[in-house]
Amino acid sequence: MNSVKYKKELELVKKQNIDVTNFERDLNAFKEKFLKNCVNATNNFSKTIKEIDKAIDALQKAKESLALSDKQIQQANNKLEDLTIKKLTKNNPTMQAKFEEVKKSKQKQLPDNL
Repeated sequence: MNSVKYKKELELVKKQNIDVTNFERDLNAFKEKFLKNCVNATNNFSKTIKEIDKAIDALQKAKESLALSDKQIQQANNKLEDLTIKKLTKNNPTMQAKFEEVKKSKQKQLPDNL
């Protein structure tokens, strides 16, 4: 009788040990999967931050390029504003003569009372 009782108790202890072992195994498997997900999330986060930094750098370069283009347009506009016939014909005797002819021709066409 005692032997049967001990066998039942021993069987119960074995089942409890198996349950604890299974619980530990399941807990460890969960920890590993959770850790893997955390590592993947951290890697993706870092990768995304790097991509954002690259995009910011590219946008900054584009901004600088646009600012430079604006400066060049302003310089071109200033040069255009400073452009005169005298400056264009300064070292060009042929063009000076042509413009002088046009000027004399227009003066001949004006009435004397002006």
